[in-house]
Amino acid sequence: MRFLNFIFFLVFCSAFAVAQDHPENEGLLEKANEIVNNNPQEAIKIGLHLLENSDKKNERAAANMIIAESYLAQANYKQALSYAFKSKQTGSSSENIVKSDLLIAGILQTLRLERQAVDYLAEAKKLSSGDERFLADGKSFQEQALLQLENRNPKKALELLRLAKKSYAKIKNPRRDLLLNQLYVTLGRTFNNSAKYDSASVYIEKSLSYFKNPETRNLPGEANALTEKTKSYFQQKQHLKAIEMLNVALKLAEKLQNNALLKDTNKQLALNYLALANRPKYHFYNQKFLNLSNDLETLESDATNTAFNLISKESENQALTEEQRYLSFFYISIGVFGIILCFGIGIFLKNQDREKRYREIVVYLENSKKSFISDIPAKKEVPKNLFIPAETEQALLAKLKKFESSTRFTNKEMSLAVLSAQFDTNTKYLSEIINRHRQDNFNTYINKLRIGYIIEKMKSDSNYLNYKISYLAEESGFSAHSSFATVFKSITGIAPTTFIDFLKEENKAKKQSE
Repeated sequence: MRFLNFIFFLVFCSAFAVAQDHPENEGLLEKANEIVNNNPQEAIKIGLHLLENSDKKNERAAANMIIAESYLAQANYKQALSYAFKSKQTGSSSENIVKSDLLIAGILQTLRLERQAVDYLAEAKKLSSGDERFLADGKSFQEQALLQLENRNPKKALELLRLAKKSYAKIKNPRRDLLLNQLYVTLGRTFNNSAKYDSASVYIEKSLSYFKNPETRNLPGEANALTEKTKSYFQQKQHLKAIEMLNVALKLAEKLQNNALLKDTNKQLALNYLALANRPKYHFYNQKFLNLSNDLETLESDATNTAFNLISKESENQALTEEQRYLSFFYISIGVFGIILCFGIGIFLKNQDREKRYREIVVYLENSKKSFISDIPAKKEVPKNLFIPAETEQALLAKLKKFESSTRFTNKEMSLAVLSAQFDTNTKYLSEIINRHRQDNFNTYINKLRIGYIIEKMKSDSNYLNYKISYLAEESGFSAHSSFATVFKSITGIAPTTFIDFLKEENKAKKQSE
């Protein structure tokens, strides 16, 4: 699970954030660091208490970081992002900026905002040194490995995880053991995906022994390792043993109130009960899984909007800061001359520059928005009350039905104009017929046909489950991987990789029960 990959980073980073001015606050921060992954609700209370009772920047920055970590332990990405940005704004040291950037980058990766995450990782690496640099390097390698896993490339993922392990091993802080054991879970997952279950068990057992130790207890780590361990049991048809272990993980996830962990645990329980042909239990846990998936989709969408707003606001503040620096220098130059005329010219230039900077900010925000909606087809207006002769309407409907039963819609060059020409009609008639009888504009209509086509392919031919997303996109008529993924999720409600994973596991469960 992606969000767990940086919860540990944040706990590690907090070792650098202890306040020095007030011993009582230092003690509270140490306590919060100890319980952030075992009792995040209490850690949040401590963080809020520190914010209310401290006027020191370093203490307030550390308190904001504690709250961000605690919300992250509950998979509350929106609140975690908000407090991470507050921590970055509150503290002024490069050390604080590095910690905040790593947290923000991890959340952005979880929300699949890879381009923005790379920017924050680059900033963290640029400002870091020593242990922080090794941490940032390891973080970068591990996130790249997770992307490779999602793209069905466990071999490349394994190479990157080994590089991450080397980076973590260079850290002198004792908390490096936390990072390494979390990395072992990811290694176990990688070996599970490669069907190397013995190797997976070795690494997962290492992490379990660490996370279950009273001195190093970590509930998210333990729950994640337990869930990953049951995948080996599933393959070995030890379903009762897997269910017993999953119930332990389920209790840990409930204690944390972590919906992301609850979703994964319920999914695995559903699959094991399906393999045992226990239909009531399967439907019970599968319904829980589906409900949690829907809730998380909503929360992630909300968090994504928050991320856009916070990033835009930070960019705007940076632009304003640069403008203020420029203006300060400009005014000093004006003061040297001490002439009223030059002062007047300076005011003019100041206003011109401000207008220019304003336009730059507007352009930046517009470009940022376009980069995230460019793949979403825009709905086109169609003429209202357009009269179409009954014979023409029936003929076009018959042609549409024949078109839908073919695969011509997978042609990348397909457009309203092209299809109108094939139907021997005009674009207005065809657009009105599609809008009236299919309740969609042309682009949405074509995209639904394409997504329906590729879904049927994946269901009827298991070979399609092993193809790369780029191949599936091309097969169904999309010109770009990103466009396919965006349209697929907008129509089905889930990402194509998630859909493929679930189909694979259901197929395995059916084979086990036969």
